[in-house]
Amino acid sequence: MKGIVTDIKYQKRNASRVNIFIDGDYAFSVPLLSASSLKPGQKLSPSEIDAFRHEHDVYKAYSTAIGYLTRSPRSKSEIETHLRGKKFSKPIIEQTIQKLEGNTYINDETYARIFVENRERFHPRSTFALRFELKQKGVKENIINQVLESANDLELAWKAVKGKLYRWQALPENQLKEKILSFLSRRGFNYDIANDTLEKVLDSLKTD
Repeated sequence: MKGIVTDIKYQKRNASRVNIFIDGDYAFSVPLLSASSLKPGQKLSPSEIDAFRHEHDVYKAYSTAIGYLTRSPRSKSEIETHLRGKKFSKPIIEQTIQKLEGNTYINDETYARIFVENRERFHPRSTFALRFELKQKGVKENIINQVLESANDLELAWKAVKGKLYRWQALPENQLKEKILSFLSRRGFNYDIANDTLEKVLDSLKTD
């Protein structure tokens, strides 16, 4: 059964899109270029209506993904999960992801590098912890290996502790040791790395 276009209205908040009404009810929105092929009284077949609705759903999913990305960088997996949570179908999500990748809005290698750089700058932690976090965000193993290839746990541990020393340096040595070892353990560093870093801290305090 065909549907009849009963009204065409420009969107108030987005002048580049038009709302289409079929048989008196809102059916979907289309870009202006597509709207030029539609007019009130025009009959649309079910397949034509489905095609317009598919285009509308891809637009909505893409807009949703862009809004999600503007708040923070995201991995491909995070965007897929977000779109599933918004009840978009698998084909719509797949097409949206392809469009985002084609427009370079998502790139897991770039995302992983930015993630690691931010961690190193503001919250240094072990390569083990970084690897775990990236896996949780759905980044593939080969990308994680590539991004962490040059990471050095001793350097990361020193960066992590260095920012705390101004608060801890006046502590008795036994308390200082406990603080450092406990702190580095929570950041994912193994005992050997933590102990080597502790020795470096103690040596640096002796020379100050």
